[in-house]
Amino acid sequence: MKRRSANPVREAILIGCPGENENYLYGVSHDLLNLANFLQSAEGGLWSRHETYRLWNPSKARLSEVMGLVRSDYLIIYFSGHGYMQNGTQYLCVADGEISEELLISKHNPRQLIIQDACREFAPSPTLKGYVPYGDIVELFEGLPTRVLLDQHIDASDKGVTIAYATGIGSAARDTGKGGWFTDRLLDQSRNLAPDGSNYTSHSIEKLIRSIEPLSLEIGTKQQPHTRLVSGNLTVPFAFGIPDDIKLKFDSRLDGVTIYASH
Repeated sequence: MKRRSANPVREAILIGCPGENENYLYGVSHDLLNLANFLQSAEGGLWSRHETYRLWNPSKARLSEVMGLVRSDYLIIYFSGHGYMQNGTQYLCVADGEISEELLISKHNPRQLIIQDACREFAPSPTLKGYVPYGDIVELFEGLPTRVLLDQHIDASDKGVTIAYATGIGSAARDTGKGGWFTDRLLDQSRNLAPDGSNYTSHSIEKLIRSIEPLSLEIGTKQQPHTRLVSGNLTVPFAFGIPDDIKLKFDSRLDGVTIYASH
């Protein structure tokens, strides 16, 4: 795999908008923590605290400001909260109203994955009432295998934007109170990928979502996760299958470590 730069810049913005009162989604905070934990794991590519941020219940202006500031070779935007479809457009509910999903597509970031764990029903949701870094799992990231692999994939990938949806148009997305069903299933599949003997395997968001589509039957709803290619051809993997001996060595480094304490 050809590398074009020594240190590609990667950033992940995790947006949580839980709503309020009877519309409050208790699982949103769990979603952000769980995804942050995954990204900083070996399976997720060993992101560091300086690359992973939480944006909690932002206003439209604050979200627009952050999106205008981000500059990276590869950007993940994750949104957990309320959403709805109207006139063919997906809207996401923030602290002071709604935004079109188009606001999350940044011209300054050539490779971008947007993941939305939000409803897509044909009905407006009620108007609902930080940029905080997460702590590192381990102190040293450079040189660890899946971090290097992810950097190589970022360098080798064409420009492109892909959006991953928790559910299909016209359908609701389930919140369990301990996190969204979609996010939980996605991360569960991502943490249990098989290596190829002693070799790592890489897995795209498209492949992972195809693997959880049949699981939607278990909750008895029409929730069917899928992806949409907005532009280009993004080929950066979302997760890695780790050889067991390497996974055991990495996991042993986490004994006694508090994972993702916010600060």
